[in-house]
This record gives sequence, structure tokens and C-alpha cells, in this order.
Amino acid sequence: MYDFFIENNYDGVGVERSIKFDGTDKTKIEAIHTFKSGPGKIVFEDLLQRNSLCSLYSTFMHTKKAFEIIGGYPEDHGFDTQAFAWKFLANGFSAQTCPGAEYLHRINFHRSYYVREYEDGKVNHNWFKIFDEFFYLLSDEAKAMILGADLNNHKQNISDLLQRLPVAFAPGYEKYLTVDGRSRKRKEVEIIGPTGRTMYESYWLGSESLREGKPEDALRYFLEARQKKFRFRILEEKILFCKLCLSGKTTVQAFEEIEARKKYKKLGSQSPLIRKAFIALKKKFRPLKIFYIELRDRKRADAFWKKALALVFFYVRKRFGVGFNNEDPSTEAIDIVIPTITKDFQTLEISLESLKNLEQKINRVYIISRREEGLIKLCEKLGHTFIDESSILGYPKDEIKYVVKGHDRSGWIYKQLLNFGVGKQIEKENYFVIDSDTVLVSKNSFIEGGKYVFQDSTEWNQPYLEIFERIFKEKPRNHLSSVCHMMIFNQKRVAEMLARIETIQAKRWDQAIIDLLDPNEISSFAEYETYANYMGIYHPSEIKRIPFYNKSLKRSELTGLKDLEEKYGKKYKSVSFHSYAN
Repeated sequence: MYDFFIENNYDGVGVERSIKFDGTDKTKIEAIHTFKSGPGKIVFEDLLQRNSLCSLYSTFMHTKKAFEIIGGYPEDHGFDTQAFAWKFLANGFSAQTCPGAEYLHRINFHRSYYVREYEDGKVNHNWFKIFDEFFYLLSDEAKAMILGADLNNHKQNISDLLQRLPVAFAPGYEKYLTVDGRSRKRKEVEIIGPTGRTMYESYWLGSESLREGKPEDALRYFLEARQKKFRFRILEEKILFCKLCLSGKTTVQAFEEIEARKKYKKLGSQSPLIRKAFIALKKKFRPLKIFYIELRDRKRADAFWKKALALVFFYVRKRFGVGFNNEDPSTEAIDIVIPTITKDFQTLEISLESLKNLEQKINRVYIISRREEGLIKLCEKLGHTFIDESSILGYPKDEIKYVVKGHDRSGWIYKQLLNFGVGKQIEKENYFVIDSDTVLVSKNSFIEGGKYVFQDSTEWNQPYLEIFERIFKEKPRNHLSSVCHMMIFNQKRVAEMLARIETIQAKRWDQAIIDLLDPNEISSFAEYETYANYMGIYHPSEIKRIPFYNKSLKRSELTGLKDLEEKYGKKYKSVSFHSYAN
């Protein structure tokens, strides 16, 4: 790592993998976090971690010069590592992830700083102080979101909110990513004058003056922002801070008085467990909530009893393990398709390894993603086939514009369309798609007695059924859900389905689906649900259904395949490590 650092003349270099081990036993691996690597330096937008983890948020090596220019770590909040990463890149310093570099990170030995801050209810407050320091680099939409956020709402991390914004940074912000960028921006804003400045610029000048220890100047700018109808709570807090300093109190005394006035929503050491239990209960009773909604809607009430009986039948079948031991080896080979993105690379390898638990013979494994050198090398190493995602539909993800309430869902829709379109690029008639964050922990068979095995879950989402009806002009007939993180597809049936869409909608099938998305619904389409309902209507004799035996785990619980099989294989057929579950 040091040689890589010196040879490339970087200002900083991060590790590629952070290996979390339990206590003092280095062999007891609890989790492995893989950071973005490959050619090219780490850029400022990588701090948002939209598609991959940023290695600068972990332990990284840097020059003494960079440390001194940055001014070291912050002392007014608990997210010193995150703040240092922002300072480092905002000052224009160069960094890259060192391929192969690993960091052994001991956990469950003492409470980590993050756990302490979480329990004290300060996570969002810490992130706010980081974003507030780099306010001049943010877009107006990002500024409004951060300033208006409820920092005591521990269910919503404002870092995640910033990540989801289509445009998080100000136009042309890159030119200010230099050592003197902040001062240049300040001069530009000061020259504009009070009448020409926006309320955000007045607020920022006040914050800068406070950082310089000039409360009198800061108060002038803050009052200027107030006159411009800046109505966010933080302004009054900073005005009070200025007045305390001007009254003769030291900066430390003023800070302590402000802190004493704050009401952090302390969560306590047991809160993660309580929250986890609450979420589990909420999830378990979600089907009943949906039934209640349907009973209130007279148009849906006629289907209530069918769904109620289906739910009862589902739990009875699951209780008796129906379909759990469905070991039916097929002589026919199938292809495997795994679509993935950078943030799931850490789960991809173990997902690939778990394919040994598939009863069907495997002809070829196809990995679909945007071009990433590390992924291409992995495919070459394992003998798998890499497919550039943009070659399947003839266009990249960026061509889809699907943003709902500030959440960019374009990539989510794109991935589902790829699962339909990939059939033209693979060899075998039947292909099995599995999400790259899902691992098979016991034997699974998806073709039995010449029938395709679909799995039933209780993950209902009404918009999935509504878009199916808009697409096919047919009501879906499945009373349970087929969104189960994996599915067996038949090329001929998929092609037939897509042709039917084009006939009904009089346009390309993918464009038809995109055009029919609900612009107000974050999750309005599911390829698994769509295909399962299509087969249930037009080819019911070709499918059979079994309950979905899956458990969702946090990524911190990711271990080796053997360990997962031993822990969960007797009760579940698969486990999933969704990034959103952390």
C-alpha cells in the first residue's frame, strides 16, 4: 500500500477491503466491506456513495502536508472520519483505493464511535455539521433539504437523503475543489453585495465568519439572511450563539450553552434491538394492513376472501415445510444471470459461490453490470461471462429518467428491464436470475417434473398489480407475491410476453413499461411479479408454486458461505443482504 502511495504520488490512498472480525479472534469474520477500486482517482461525488462505498470513509493513508492544510480532524462533533474525507477532497487532494489492500477492523470489543453517536441521537446532527461546512458546494435543492430536515428523526439519515437527490452539488462546484476554493467563492459572494445575495449565500457568509471567530460579522450576515425570509431553525441557533459570544462569553461557553438547549433524541443502547423488533412486527402484519385497506375499498372487497384464504394456505404450507426439500435434479442445463452494481460487489462473490446449492446443471454464468475493471477480472478469473449492461437494451441507465419525490429510481427500473432483455444474449432456453445480494444456503430446484417453480411471499405491493393491468389489460390472478429476489425464466415465454406488450401498447416493450410507471410511486413495477402473473394467466399448467423460505440479514452479518449454511440452511433456502436493510 505504501509503495502504491509513493509510486503514484497521491496525497492519500485507501484500502480496498475492510474486514470486520469479532473481538480478538481474527478468523471470526463478521463482515467484509469492499470499497470502490479500479483505475481513476476518487472524486468528490464518490462521497455520496451512490453506487459504491468510498474508501476515504475508512482508514486511509495520507500525507502530513494534506493533514496540516486541512487543519486536522473536527472537534465539535463525533464524525471526524467522515468530515476529514470531505475536507480532503474539497481541498483538491488526490486519492485512490489501493487494489488488494486490506484493513483488519476489530468490532464487538468496545462500543464504536458510530454506535455511541447513534445512541446519543447525534447521527444527523453530525452529518448536518459536515454539510454545513461545505454549504457552498451544494445545490439549492440539497441546501433546502438539509436545512429543513428533522435531525432528531433517527429513522431517516440525512446523508441518505443527500445521496438520493438527482443533483446534490451546485453547478460548476468542481472549480472550487482547491486549497483556495473556499476563499475564492467567499470573495465572489461578498462582492455581490447584500441586495444581490441569496438567503443561502447570506447564511453561508455568516457561518464562515463564525468559523473565523468573528461573531459580530456573523451576526450581520445572519440578520441579512433573516430579512431575506430564511426561516430554518438553525439560523436562530446561530444568531443566539453570536449574541452569547458578544455578551462576553467564550466560544466554548457559548457552545456549551447552545448544546445544553438542544434536545437530542437519545436512543439508548437497546434501541436498535427495539427498533428491529418493531420493524419485524410491522412487516409480519403488513398483509393484514393491506387486507384492511382493501376492505375499505368496495371495489376490492370481493377479492378479500380469496387473498385471506391464500394467506392462510401460505402459512400452513410454510409451517409444514411444503417445497422446502424440493430436490429434483434436472438433466437440462440452464444459464445463470446475475445483474449487479458496485455497492453489491461485496455480496456478489458469495452469491456466485452459493450457486452450488442449485439443483439444475449450470451451462454458463452471466454477470450484467456497467463496465468495471475489477468485475471483468473477477469474471475472467471464475470463467464467467461479463455482459455490458448498455448492450442489452441498446442504451445506458442514464437514458431513463424516473425520479419520484427526490428519489432516483432509474437504476432500479433499468435492472428489471435488463432481466427481460438479456434472453437474447444467452445460450440456454431457461435462465435463472438471482439478485447479487442473495445467497442460496440450502438446496434449491427451479424446474420440477417439467414445471417451473415460482416462490410465493407476502410482499404485496398494490402498484405492481396495477401496472400489470395497465400493461396487459388483464387483472392479475396471483393472490400472493412473487417478488422473491430470484426467478426462473423461459426465453420463449419471455419473448412471447414482450411481443404481447408491444402489440397491446403499440410501442417497444421497454418504452411501454417506462411510460406506464406511476410518477408518484417509488416502487411501481416488478419484473418478477409481472412474469409470474403472465405465466399464471397464459400458461398456468407450466408452473408450480412453493412458499418463499428466505431471511433478510444486515450486511454486517455477512460471513462465509459454510457458516451461513450452518446457521440458516435448516430453516431457510436463501438469505439476502439488502443494502437498504442496514
